[in-house]
Amino acid sequence: MRKVFRYILILVLIQLGVEATAQFKKPLSGPKKQSDEAMFNIGIIAGPSITQWHHFNVTEAEKWYLKDYTSKLQLAYTGGLYFEAILSKHLSVGVNVLYTQHNISMQYINEHFAHSWNNGVQYSKRTYDITANYQTVSATLPLTYYFLNVKDPIRPYLYIAPRFSYIINGKLTQNVKDYIQSSSGQTVIDTTGQIAPNNHVNFNVGATIGAGVQFRINTAYYYFLIKTEAFANWNFLNTFSEKQLENEFNNKRQDAEAAATITFIFPLKKSLKDACYLTR
Repeated sequence: MRKVFRYILILVLIQLGVEATAQFKKPLSGPKKQSDEAMFNIGIIAGPSITQWHHFNVTEAEKWYLKDYTSKLQLAYTGGLYFEAILSKHLSVGVNVLYTQHNISMQYINEHFAHSWNNGVQYSKRTYDITANYQTVSATLPLTYYFLNVKDPIRPYLYIAPRFSYIINGKLTQNVKDYIQSSSGQTVIDTTGQIAPNNHVNFNVGATIGAGVQFRINTAYYYFLIKTEAFANWNFLNTFSEKQLENEFNNKRQDAEAAATITFIFPLKKSLKDACYLTR
């Protein structure tokens, strides 16, 4: 009797296993099928970025004989996490958390740095070379507008967002060269100074604007999304250090950042209830 009961129990367990497996093999095609569109999306962001400083008003600087103000573009990188909540067919809100490496180099010249010494030696000009290397963690809160329809394979979009950033590490170095003209010829005095971390501005606020294209990849039972986009950030506060660099005007040093990124998105479905049925 025990053997018979055991065999029956085994057969019941096998039948339940077959039914449980079958329910994920065939989607429900009737009118009771729930929407499979995601209410939330999560993803991973990565791509190159470029940061540029707006150091001072160049027109005003020329009045003080500051010339050849240049800011070199240096490639860096950014990456992080993506989260999006769908509000309607065309609107969404989200949170993007990014880690970004910033590399900046800028130069300018004071051509009329005329300062005479008692022995008749005077400066002919002074050059400034400023470099900054630092890392930030930032959060943006994008409001996104999607064109076309939800299930279209390609959807352009635009977004705007407030941005909050925090510097987690970095250094700012100012190199000054004085060119001295004397009766014996021209010499150069090279002075390099690094601004201490306690003079760094760690927290900043700004704005982001971006545009891109979303690609929808459909599979047999699911779909995922890929975004390619370009965006630009502006910081509103004095960038990176409270200490005023030599010959800065109004102690202002905003920065702008541009990036091109790819985001791999994994949609979270609205409902899995009644999405499949048991095969008996």
